Amino acid sequence: MSNLIIKIFRNIKVDSWSIKIREKDSQKELNIFYAGLENMKNYFCKIAFNCSYEEKYLGRLWIWDIFRENLKRSENYSLTIIETFYVLKKLFMAKSDFVIPRWISAIIDISGASPIFTKNKSIKNDIRRINKNKLIYQLTREDSQFDYFYYNMHKPYINKIHGDRAFICEYNLIKKRFKSNADLLLIKKENEFVAGSIFFYKKNQGSISYIGVKDGKLDYVKDGAIQAIFYFASILLKRKGLKNINFGLSRPFLNDSILRYKKKWYPHLAFKKWTEKVFLMKIGHKTCGLKNFLINNPFIFIKENKLNAAIFIDDNQAPSKESLRRIYKYHNFNGISKICIFRFAGEGNARLIAPAWKIN
Repeated sequence: MSNLIIKIFRNIKVDSWSIKIREKDSQKELNIFYAGLENMKNYFCKIAFNCSYEEKYLGRLWIWDIFRENLKRSENYSLTIIETFYVLKKLFMAKSDFVIPRWISAIIDISGASPIFTKNKSIKNDIRRINKNKLIYQLTREDSQFDYFYYNMHKPYINKIHGDRAFICEYNLIKKRFKSNADLLLIKKENEFVAGSIFFYKKNQGSISYIGVKDGKLDYVKDGAIQAIFYFASILLKRKGLKNINFGLSRPFLNDSILRYKKKWYPHLAFKKWTEKVFLMKIGHKTCGLKNFLINNPFIFIKENKLNAAIFIDDNQAPSKESLRRIYKYHNFNGISKICIFRFAGEGNARLIAPAWKIN
């Protein structure tokens, strides 16, 4: 609890921006007020705009001033997004707000004799690609190999994939964790190490963290290097007698490519309730730009300490049973309590009916 209090005080003032641009699909105006870390702001701008946008930096503000003053003017924004701690949400949130976890974990069950993911057609294709390209693995705890992994694989790959949205943990912090109880998995093609990741161990669970690809080259990814990390992890950690694997953190948006990849492993989604930050998202001025953003970016949110999915549709009529089945099949994960479908009705200043349907 003391560490959490320290974290809260370190984040008592946050950077804030006013962002304005046209939504990438509808080309309709979308105004966002954002307060929090810059790389998280960049992520929201990426999924909303996917192009250059106009922003105004408003400075570092006290968290209570943000809620007291800026939310008085929330009608000027289609979205107000504030990064804060989960334990503080009740102090600031309204009933209609969404609490979105900053990150979610994907936990894979490997306890059975034949885990369910082994029957997945896509994973079988991954295995064929791994074998075709003759990818093999090596486990090590050597410091020199760790240094090579961090500087030549992890940093280049994360920067390549995420750009200004990247989170790169400091060398000393990862090295300290690595020295305590971890293995470095390296993927080898012919005589060259092309990718890697670190395995951490805790009780009956192993976790995959800090993935990297040599020089950030996507050709190695096409060869199946990333798939090899997850595949060999499922074999090696099961041999160690572990019951499950944490496949690492994912964004809470249901169309996110990393989360979509992990879905074929039949994960159970989880989040840290007390120590992690969340996004408090307030829906304001309901423009066509906002409507398209929400329709194109379904997300996971926290309600009554459970994970739920928010799906937005633009339909004046109730969806058919077949449409509901498709929505459920595509968006459902183990660990999601309910799928909530919200419907926009009308043109222009659309009215949001919340929620129209809930699927257990």
